[in-house]
Amino acid sequence: MLGNNARGESGRFALRYGLCLAEFLAAPTLPAGRFSCPAPGDDWQVVRELLMRPGEPALSLAVDPATLPAALVSLIGLRWALLGDTLVLVAPVADPSGVRLLYRSSGSAGGVYETKIAGDSIQAMLSNKSSVTLSPDGGGTITWTSSDRSVVLKAPLRRGAER
Repeated sequence: MLGNNARGESGRFALRYGLCLAEFLAAPTLPAGRFSCPAPGDDWQVVRELLMRPGEPALSLAVDPATLPAALVSLIGLRWALLGDTLVLVAPVADPSGVRLLYRSSGSAGGVYETKIAGDSIQAMLSNKSSVTLSPDGGGTITWTSSDRSVVLKAPLRRGAER
């Protein structure tokens, strides 16, 4: 938290200032005067830096399109979204037991979850019992529903580049 301001913990803050803050903290010496933070030109670079951990085992993003209904093939690969104020990264991943879902967010460690393919959607239950649904609507949409179903957040998915 920055000065009693929870916005410093949000995905919006991370997209705008995340790389700049990392650069500031990693600088061997600080310049005299103000430290300028130009707006980042590549949101995907910020998402990758914050949510894809270097050195971890690579997951198989090579999901066989034949394992999904035709309408869901467009969701194969890394996708990210700003869900409310939370930055999230999702991707269907290949697993011997079937397609699973990688889910990471700026607010939790995330993981790889079992999925249920229901019509034109990929659904997963997260460890905190909230649920996530990916659908091809509008080029890709993520819907997060709280465990008690009292809060529903929806956002467009944006394509990320492969590692």
